Amino acid sequence: MADRISIVEACESRRAFNFPLYPWQRDLLDAVDHHEHTTHIAAVGRQSGKTECLAIAGAHNSLLRSDLDEMLPPGSLRHVICIATARDQARLVVQRARARVDRSPMLRGLIVGMTDDSITFELPTGRRTRFLCLPSNSRGIRGLTSSMILLDEAAHLLDSDGQAAAGRLWEALEPMQLKFGRSARAIISSTPFGESGWFYDRFTAAAAGALPGWRAWHLSTGEANPDVDQVWLAAKELEVGTDLYRQEYLAEFVASGGSWFDLSRIEFSRRGELGPEAIAPGSAICGIDPGLKDGFGIAVVGRRAEDPSKLVCCLARSLRPSGEVDTFEGKMVAQRELVADVARICRLYGAQAVTDQYAASSYVQALAAQGIPCDVQNLGATSLTQLFGQLRASLLAGEIDVADDVQLITELRRGRTKFVAGSAQVELPRTAAGHCDIAMSLAQACFASVQRGYGGGLVRGGPNTGLSGILTRPL
Repeated sequence: MADRISIVEACESRRAFNFPLYPWQRDLLDAVDHHEHTTHIAAVGRQSGKTECLAIAGAHNSLLRSDLDEMLPPGSLRHVICIATARDQARLVVQRARARVDRSPMLRGLIVGMTDDSITFELPTGRRTRFLCLPSNSRGIRGLTSSMILLDEAAHLLDSDGQAAAGRLWEALEPMQLKFGRSARAIISSTPFGESGWFYDRFTAAAAGALPGWRAWHLSTGEANPDVDQVWLAAKELEVGTDLYRQEYLAEFVASGGSWFDLSRIEFSRRGELGPEAIAPGSAICGIDPGLKDGFGIAVVGRRAEDPSKLVCCLARSLRPSGEVDTFEGKMVAQRELVADVARICRLYGAQAVTDQYAASSYVQALAAQGIPCDVQNLGATSLTQLFGQLRASLLAGEIDVADDVQLITELRRGRTKFVAGSAQVELPRTAAGHCDIAMSLAQACFASVQRGYGGGLVRGGPNTGLSGILTRPL
């Protein structure tokens, strides 16, 4: 093994891979080559070069480790196997490996077969190897012989039924390496995904030195990628929120269900409600979250009179009907009363209203009868997250002035982050006190105000927002 070319040397050689490595990639690949650890598990932030690292390691093991072929009977096909979250991701690893080999004067002639999922090489010794990449829902991995196993985004690997698959895959893959003993290698990399699961358990055990032969690596995006722009990273934190940023870019294991709003970083104004003189004429939006028993959320947001580049929330409160709502007649009376209150507030501020699609028709028509136009925002899990993502970004950036109302802050504190397949969704728990109706109305008004911009008209989607399709015309 002493006279063979190492992975780092192959990357530095113009005749081989000719690929500049980040420092962490160099350290990891050097350890894969020369250290006693057989399995390397890496929790690394996004945009850190994980996929390229796996592609290079796999190509090197396939092409420049003919010593491994001597451990197999003549005619045996040695595999390097990469498992990724989906077929497209698996194929990306193959494409990256082929790109390195195609540019190599020394290696490109060794390709004898190519599919979307594999590259077959014939070495100068006459032996053949195959770099094979498969999605995690593939069932055809048993029975192969593998000198290197690569798991890409292991924390997010799911089977065809949507269940966590990394543990079962590892149980199927590990026996394939028995013929290679201590010469076998495995690289398991991922951004973290919660404080549970196979990847979390293995990483924490390896980091604690509890898994013989395993070595743990942990790097944030900023640590792993020296080319990343720090301003871009700061903007990402505002965009995705603290919990998801910690998970995806700081590579931290964040418990699912963390707070959606980091209230410690938000400055609320110590004041009461503001009158219409606080906002620029014609800029007011009144967000409403209709309800009878749980309360009727309402919030008025507009452009600041002295600085139209900033928003200000003039009021955010929950309206309650004066009578009972247990009968049909009582509900009708309560609805007329609440619509009249909303219309009065809209006329005071010169605002148009916006609501979600739930029970919207009757309220839109009732407000229209009082001369108040009302748009409808179609909300599902994704669009609700976009809505509250805009509110969070505006609050963190100081682009909206909101009073430190106790009930509103309590509702913002209830908003939770739910991690689903590598993305974060907002979750608004229903409690005995209601369903965050004030926070919902504020989020709707903030989003519609940002969509409106300076032009005075609501923008229904558009290339600059990334939030198209939420706003629709009145029912």
